[in-house]
Amino acid sequence: MATLVPGDTSLVDLCRIRGNADSLPVPLTPPGTKSSTSFALRGPSSQMTRLFRPKRWNSTSTRFRVLRSSKSSPQWSTDPTVRPPDYRTDLIDRSNRGPSILLSKAPLSFRDTNMLRGNFGGKPVASPRTNKARKRARESPWRLMRGAPDLGDPPESVPEAYAAGFGARRNLEAFADAVGGDHKVLGFALSRWDAERRAVVADTPLLLPAAGWQVLGLIPPADAALTLLGAGWRRVSPSVDIWADELRGGLDAGIDVLIKMRQGLNVAAVVGARAFLERWTFNVASSHSLEWKQKGESDSEFISRVWDTYGLDALGRDPGRDWASLSELQHGRKVAIGNRTIDLGASGTAQFALFAEIARIIEIPLRQVRGAIREHAAEAGIHAFDLALSARLGSGSMSREPAALPRLLELPDLVSMHDPALERARLTALDYRVHSSHTGPDGIVDRVSRADTVGCLVERLSRRFENAAAAAAEEQAMVGERFDYGHLAARLFRYLSIAAMAEAVGLESSDKGGHHLRLAGNALTSATNYWLEDNDLSLPSVRVLAEQTSVARAHRLKPDKAARLEARSDLPASRWFELAGWARLSVFVRALGEFSHVGLSMRRDGAREALITLNVEDDDDEAPYGARREALDQAAYMLAHEIATRLDKRAPDLSSAFRKGVTLLDATDHEERLADWLNLALANRAADFGDPDVMRPSNEVASHLRAAVS
Repeated sequence: MATLVPGDTSLVDLCRIRGNADSLPVPLTPPGTKSSTSFALRGPSSQMTRLFRPKRWNSTSTRFRVLRSSKSSPQWSTDPTVRPPDYRTDLIDRSNRGPSILLSKAPLSFRDTNMLRGNFGGKPVASPRTNKARKRARESPWRLMRGAPDLGDPPESVPEAYAAGFGARRNLEAFADAVGGDHKVLGFALSRWDAERRAVVADTPLLLPAAGWQVLGLIPPADAALTLLGAGWRRVSPSVDIWADELRGGLDAGIDVLIKMRQGLNVAAVVGARAFLERWTFNVASSHSLEWKQKGESDSEFISRVWDTYGLDALGRDPGRDWASLSELQHGRKVAIGNRTIDLGASGTAQFALFAEIARIIEIPLRQVRGAIREHAAEAGIHAFDLALSARLGSGSMSREPAALPRLLELPDLVSMHDPALERARLTALDYRVHSSHTGPDGIVDRVSRADTVGCLVERLSRRFENAAAAAAEEQAMVGERFDYGHLAARLFRYLSIAAMAEAVGLESSDKGGHHLRLAGNALTSATNYWLEDNDLSLPSVRVLAEQTSVARAHRLKPDKAARLEARSDLPASRWFELAGWARLSVFVRALGEFSHVGLSMRRDGAREALITLNVEDDDDEAPYGARREALDQAAYMLAHEIATRLDKRAPDLSSAFRKGVTLLDATDHEERLADWLNLALANRAADFGDPDVMRPSNEVASHLRAAVS
């Protein structure tokens, strides 16, 4: 193990990592900066795991700027003396009613395209989502869900089937009668459900509550400070400062939670919020050289103790208690928020309350990220952002959300990646990045406009599509002629159809397992979103999917025992798998569990290897690239198996249509597939995930570090 030396930046942030810091391809201290002996709010560690470091280390010192040519097309300049366009005068409508659009004047304007318009005060600006557009959005979905096979014109019974399966007077028997065993009718009805769900999300701006917009208002100054420090925009432009790049990732993670809330994805929002809180809890502990988790100390107690460094009264809430609530939600249990009792299946006003609470939760770790940015900037002699980076949540909200924002919330699939709105949003993102690099009198310092607030959100939304497109290009280059978007489209159709059937069957189930079936459907949609974004948070979502499916199965097979276990709040997830008859999946559950927590004992490298071993669908050389997809696929088909099994008794014809049109497996083949998966996991049950990815310093070492800092 490397020698512990005060001032070595490889020691700070989380903890010391196994290995030799000299083996890093780039210096730990950015070029042109001096190493500091202060451990407060510093980083990163050497040889960080995939979670804590960018995928590609880059020591390029050039900072790119975007210029407009006479044809208004972006051009790259490496001349550091070139002043970028003035964002506030060139890109913002500064009329008396306030900024009403985000972007530059024509041809980069959204004025003539009715894109990102909103009423930011004063006279309302027309929204393109008129009543006629909303009606068309709901009536046009007789086209199939994205990726579905061409089944011709919709049969006459489709409206009746949709109303019976998903309408206000839903009835499973009536749904089965309307489908009549015809998988075409079922396919159209499921497509209508998906389109209706997306339309409802698009027309519900309250999914991003006032607290969420207030959190977004804190981001632009942090973005500007990081740009000045040499941070790039992950997977889009290079960074010259590794720690600044990590801090940018912290901002991205916080905003991503808000994006998942606006998408109406309960599971994704909870999973992302807990991971975000855990990651920056360890930054606080390391920055202040606190004692690590002690024997007999629970996770929530450890988190409370760490954040009490700043005073829980001063924070205004207890992050340890928040973490415990997020954990309960993630396991499908209920928590108290105000006067409400809420779980992962919250909808309507309960969902709004849940998301408002999550927004307030993530603001606490965002304080740590922004404090780290302030400290890092101060070490570089930059103090212009001190006031803005010390600000707390304000009041108020957007009077009206930009009308085209919902179009940027779609799944980053083939259809949405070719939406013209995405190109305009990409230009918005470019302009925001340029604006963040401008430190003149009109730059972002201590004044954040509403356009800045929306701009930082659009930048992240645009980047998710850019990342998805880049991942698709990499895969296409790797597999060559075998690359086919049709495979992805068909897979998405199956996932969304399974989620839709989980909703229909779950609401009509007489046992309590129906509720967990619906939670599993929500988890499937969340995991699909994260997977398309090439995000490891898809795996904690898959864990929720698998766990809730096992709970639903346990309630069907052993209702009395399941009811007794339901009353226990400290029940490990493994007990549900055992009760469901899926104890053979222990290695799969353990591997997913490693990705569900951020801590000193996590062994993600070993867990990833286990998931690769379980991926037998791909050749050996391609198995590492498809391990997350295979985990998602197997969990989705576990849910589909439970749905079909429940339908076999109540509506055999509907079950047959579901198997024929969605799973493409009859009952026998599906049983064999599930048995093969269980046996494969059993054969690898002894998989050793190895040593933790990070080394836990002893309390003696921690004491040495505290003494060195003091």
